[in-house]
Amino acid sequence: MTHTGTHTGTHTGLRVLVVDDHPIFVRGLRSELEDAGDIHVAGECADGVRAVALVQRERPDVVLMDLRIPPADGEEAQLCGPDVIRRIVELAPATRVLVLSMHEEPEHVRTALNAGANGYLRKEEKDIAQAVRTVAEGKMVLDPRVGRTLLGSQPRLADGVLPFRLTMAEYRMLVLMAKGWNNQRIAGELHLSTKTVANRALEIQNKLQVRDRDEAVEKARRNGIGAEHNP
Repeated sequence: MTHTGTHTGTHTGLRVLVVDDHPIFVRGLRSELEDAGDIHVAGECADGVRAVALVQRERPDVVLMDLRIPPADGEEAQLCGPDVIRRIVELAPATRVLVLSMHEEPEHVRTALNAGANGYLRKEEKDIAQAVRTVAEGKMVLDPRVGRTLLGSQPRLADGVLPFRLTMAEYRMLVLMAKGWNNQRIAGELHLSTKTVANRALEIQNKLQVRDRDEAVEKARRNGIGAEHNP
């Protein structure tokens, strides 16, 4: 069953879309978020197709989603979450995606972040409302049980913020840009479309406050990003 919200302008808090096919979990999550006072659940759905459609219609601030969901109504749940995340990022780049999953293997976390997720937590997380606020501010939220392994070769997070307020997906792409990789090679490495890579490169340039890709690469290397790598 899907419950959807309409954007009437009466809600001034953060607008959240919940994507999960476990009704009991969704019910509890909705209650926690609504009780927070500054968060409005703009919609719920249980599959990837409806998730993308609702994001297009509602333009939520944050999408909370499981990685294992049915691709479409009536299908079996599978690890299609990364594909859904990529589609959301393409269609609504201003919307943040926070994964809530039972899977804590580093490869699942890495795949989700490469797809464009802004955070990854286990469903047992005690304060999801605060995590929503953090992600909405442009900061990174990562489960500590996998964070140390995943970020072993990444920069340290300062108060949850990566350099230049990049998301983890943007940071990983900037590293590849600084290594001299072109968009096609980056797309293959991160399993993204070349269009998504080009759009993300522009977002990175905006955050670095530079005019073009060459300046972005130069600034990244000056700050130690990718400087130690060879193409």
